[in-house]
Amino acid sequence: MTIKQVLLYLDSEEGAYASWLITDHAGKIEQSVLHSPLTHCLVDKEDSEITVVVPGQDVLLTTAKLPKMNRQRLMQALPFACEEQLIDDLNLLHFAAGEYQSDGTVPVMVVKNQKMVSWLNAVKDLTPSPKIITPSTLALPFDEKNWYAAVFDDNVILRMGKYSGFSSEKNNFTALLQLQLTEIEKKPDCLHIYNFSNEPLSLNLKELMVNEIHEPNKNFLESFKEWMEKYPSLNLLQGNYIAKQKTSFSKKIWRITAGLMAVWILLLFLSNITSLIILGTASNKTEKAIQQIYKRNFPESTSMVSPRERLEAKLKKLSSNLDQNVILTLLDRVGGSLSEANDIRLQNCDFRNHVLNLTVMAKTFDSLDAFTQALTKKGLVVKQQNAGMSGSEVKASLLINKGAL
Repeated sequence: MTIKQVLLYLDSEEGAYASWLITDHAGKIEQSVLHSPLTHCLVDKEDSEITVVVPGQDVLLTTAKLPKMNRQRLMQALPFACEEQLIDDLNLLHFAAGEYQSDGTVPVMVVKNQKMVSWLNAVKDLTPSPKIITPSTLALPFDEKNWYAAVFDDNVILRMGKYSGFSSEKNNFTALLQLQLTEIEKKPDCLHIYNFSNEPLSLNLKELMVNEIHEPNKNFLESFKEWMEKYPSLNLLQGNYIAKQKTSFSKKIWRITAGLMAVWILLLFLSNITSLIILGTASNKTEKAIQQIYKRNFPESTSMVSPRERLEAKLKKLSSNLDQNVILTLLDRVGGSLSEANDIRLQNCDFRNHVLNLTVMAKTFDSLDAFTQALTKKGLVVKQQNAGMSGSEVKASLLINKGAL
């Protein structure tokens, strides 16, 4: 069954006011409201899906050039890859990324954490929780040859590519557009403008063909919904802000009931006799295992006498002897792995508290992973810290201890 769709546009700084469009299961419009208090948006349907569009001027769209790596490492490396393009402290920013593109770049969205918290607080009472939060710049159409703009009473948003664009005040749009045109080699064939304001937008651009489109029978939410179903977008709900869907009260009751029934069925089929059989079998196996271990460690003994005390004493003696040779054993195993790893370069080595601390430089993250796995296969316990790009290489600290030597 098709679920209901809710498109919510937060059109105020603090998110107290919004515009929204609700369509039924057949895709027909049930409700269309422009610039109204968000508290009036009463969405409480389990079969609804909420998409939130936020002002494009609050979200920076950019790209990062990074080597192929898994998602977790990509998210760790993104802030440093984009650092030169940013003014704010990296700790104050939230980064969301798309998939690797054919040219090797990764589309990136950057927004202040304060904004994310503000938007999420604004929609926290909606049920279900929003599934997608995306900037208005990515709610416009897209194709390779043309640019698309949407004009409102106070601002203009422009989409220049699949994951690029900007938003500006209406009075500054022409100047910013001309600046963009001077910075690119290949200009678009045409700028298509959808005017949702009460007055025309006059653009005097000799180097660019402009096609102004009026859709008097549609408001901008209807257009956004149509475009977002056809063209790619990105979701800001990543990392610490991954969407957590709220569970309705009735669904919680059913889950509790199902859990209680499962416990009751389990108790019904279990009996004291079964428990005794299981415990007796386990006890016999444990006793035999203890006897085998004791006999292996004390082959001259004819009977088991104080097995726990004797084994503890022997372990303490073995541990004291082994601790004296920890550094030699670690260096032997690490040295062998280093000689086999052509893509790994040792930068620093330190041994303290039975732990060997290596600082290494690797050509790629894959090389670093292969080196770590090689150490692990030799019985070492390896903990990786502070891995990140240093120039064209990967720099990481490895904490290595003896493990099961």
